[in-house]
Amino acid sequence: GGMERVFSTIPVFRAEKHNTPAHLNETIMLDAEIAFVDEQAAMDVLERAITFVVKKAEEKADELGIEIAIDLSFIPRITYDECIDALNKKGRDKEWGSDISREEERALGDEFGNAFFIYAFPTELRA
Repeated sequence: GGMERVFSTIPVFRAEKHNTPAHLNETIMLDAEIAFVDEQAAMDVLERAITFVVKKAEEKADELGIEIAIDLSFIPRITYDECIDALNKKGRDKEWGSDISREEERALGDEFGNAFFIYAFPTELRA
């Protein structure tokens, strides 16, 4: 209590049998709890954290002689409405209020790059 910014890097374990490339049973998660900020400020913090981690991974990859090709020079911030519009322009016939599938996330990645934020998600779908 009383701290405005708390960050933790912790192991996370899923209780159900669900081991896919998108949902591992065990992973390491960076959790950020930030008080008194709006979603844009939270995305600013997360963007800096993601960029830092990828930069460190690239440095380590160079030492190991492997290549990491992730361009994070700009991480787009798109609203849920913009996602629906972009998917519909790609002929997906996406209805407003529906969830975004893994396949649709990939299609959005083709449009917006390998990393992007989706915000203003309808709270009726996810609080």
